[in-house]
Amino acid sequence: MAEIAEQDHMPSRLPVAVWQTFPSPYSMSIAGSMAHPAIKNLFDLWGSEDGEITRGEYVFTVDSGDLSVSTDFQNGDGDWCSLSLTGDGLVLAITNNGERLNLAVPADRLDQVELYEDWFSHIQLH
Repeated sequence: MAEIAEQDHMPSRLPVAVWQTFPSPYSMSIAGSMAHPAIKNLFDLWGSEDGEITRGEYVFTVDSGDLSVSTDFQNGDGDWCSLSLTGDGLVLAITNNGERLNLAVPADRLDQVELYEDWFSHIQLH
């Protein structure tokens, strides 16, 4: 019986493989993490209606057709950044003086919040 209960909590597919609200184990792990609020918003907006949504100082673009939630911004260091959650995973692209740095977490590791908790300083606006 315990095996069945455990299976109920484990999604059979990656949560970003379909356009619906994240399963509870993922959303609770992310909400309670030290991840930047902008990252938490990406996950929170996943599965919602298409459009542009402003939360705080960030404007998020929700696109169910592309399976993506993203935001573009200039961080406190003056770098141009693009933060996105897609069917492939989570990506932070940072551009500074023509050089581009991509930080990424693949879809099958999104539940390992520690992989993107340290992105905080890159995402901070001030």
